[in-house]
Amino acid sequence: MSWLLDDDGHWLWSTSTMREVMRFLVAFGPTLTAGHMQKLQGAIVEGPPKTRFRDDISDEDFERFSDRMRWLRLKKLLSNGGTATENTNAFIASVEARYPKWQIAPDDRDEFPMWSSDGDEIVEEQLPRDFEGLIAKLREKPSVDDLHAPDDWANICKDNIDLAIEVLKKLSEDDQWYPQRWGQALYAWANDENSFRTWRHIAPILVVMPDASFAEALHAIAWWVNRISKNVGEHDEAFFTLVDRIIDTGTETVEVSDDFSLSHAINHPVGHAASSLLNWWFSMELEDDQGLPDELKGRFAEMCNADNQPHWIGSVILAQQIIPLLRVDEDWTKQHLIPAFEWDADVTKAAAMWDSFLHAPRIYLPLLELLKSPFLAVPDHIGDLEEQCLEQYTMFLTYIALGEASVFSSKELRDVFSKLPAKYLNTVTGTLFRALQGAGEQQEEYLKNRVIPFVKNFWPSRPEARTQITFQNFAQMAAVSRKGFEDAFACFKNHLGPTEDFSYLLDLLEESGLAADYPSEILAVLNATIPQDVPYLYGGLGPLLRVIECANPSLATEPNFIRLNVLSQQHED
Repeated sequence: MSWLLDDDGHWLWSTSTMREVMRFLVAFGPTLTAGHMQKLQGAIVEGPPKTRFRDDISDEDFERFSDRMRWLRLKKLLSNGGTATENTNAFIASVEARYPKWQIAPDDRDEFPMWSSDGDEIVEEQLPRDFEGLIAKLREKPSVDDLHAPDDWANICKDNIDLAIEVLKKLSEDDQWYPQRWGQALYAWANDENSFRTWRHIAPILVVMPDASFAEALHAIAWWVNRISKNVGEHDEAFFTLVDRIIDTGTETVEVSDDFSLSHAINHPVGHAASSLLNWWFSMELEDDQGLPDELKGRFAEMCNADNQPHWIGSVILAQQIIPLLRVDEDWTKQHLIPAFEWDADVTKAAAMWDSFLHAPRIYLPLLELLKSPFLAVPDHIGDLEEQCLEQYTMFLTYIALGEASVFSSKELRDVFSKLPAKYLNTVTGTLFRALQGAGEQQEEYLKNRVIPFVKNFWPSRPEARTQITFQNFAQMAAVSRKGFEDAFACFKNHLGPTEDFSYLLDLLEESGLAADYPSEILAVLNATIPQDVPYLYGGLGPLLRVIECANPSLATEPNFIRLNVLSQQHED
């Protein structure tokens, strides 16, 4: 059962194992211990994480799909005699009161993510295509059950924009606001092709939408405004009014969370608002030191200085654009955005800011000067950061060291590399290999002036730095070093060791032709890298050994050559 619940219940909710999981629930429901049964039901009632759904899903759709997924798994679990907990009974009763038509399929079709059949299937209702008929139908059916009784309103919004706009306009004039229908329309219009066309007609209506309806359609409105924000034209006033409504409504109505992550921010209405403001700004001609427009200064400052999480989450979006913000308005950025990266002020917020910036970092020395202290302190907060963020930090740090950025002393860089755990040292060598491979015609110069000095100055000497992956990457760097091979081998030879994955190394060595020019050294690389208990060989070792023997026949009697030759004969012949 631990397999089922690991990683936020990945396999419990995955469509790829849906049938197997359903069969497991049916079969083992009656046999699970009371403790296991309670734990499993608790996990199901808690539901799937929202990250399993598309970014633009509305709260209403998420709730409906989550309810269905939870209800179905609980019904399967209890279908063969399992005992429900009090919370499970309450949840099932609540769901079935809201969705009285839900039933377990007698032919198990609900255990599959897709089902093909000639039987009676759910058919999408075709709505009228004339103005009066469509208005009448929407008044009759102001919301829709996409799961069990879908209709084609969204298709009408895509294929007949003018009709959909006129219908929504007329309904709004009659004070009939149908948030789900608005949401479907806005998602359908959230693309560059339709942006200006819909913006002119829809923005003025959304500006006067009643608060309750606005809140219910908030996610769709925020998504749409974000998507069209580069093309608002002369309608700036409506744009900023909508952005402010999104911020205020998102701050007041979206549940406060302790999640400050970038993935949460980019799906949050206030995050969409921040992105919208940035898009509007980027549509202008930006120049260094021109200062932020007045329309942005106050709004961005409020996000950075907010005490509540829903409002402050906009700062996480701003962190992604800290370089253009600093270049255009250094004083504002230093006052409002830079302090949020400091670990001493608030560790949770600082982790969120670093996670956002490191999602796609760029080396900009004036920024690194300002962030020097908290940047060097990132390894002291490994437990506060996401693994992907730490991977990005390690790659960024490696490129900074390769670039010999004047902001940091050699000692400061050496100290920070010494703090990295072994798994991130693997990332360092992988970054070095990719950088060397990508140097093109300057590869030999890059090896001599960048990579080798990096290894000599910054590579930790502690035992944890010697892993199969670091061995593999050092060997591969030697294999692509071309005319710089002698210097590379001299630098890397003490960082080599056995690794299970050496097939790419064999390909690189065969392609390089180094074995003919440096037979003894290539033999040493192969001997250090290929273990005795190798599970398989794909045929690349034997040809290399023949080249080595041809270049220096005396090496064929060396114990290392004999060992590798035997392995080749055992696995490749």
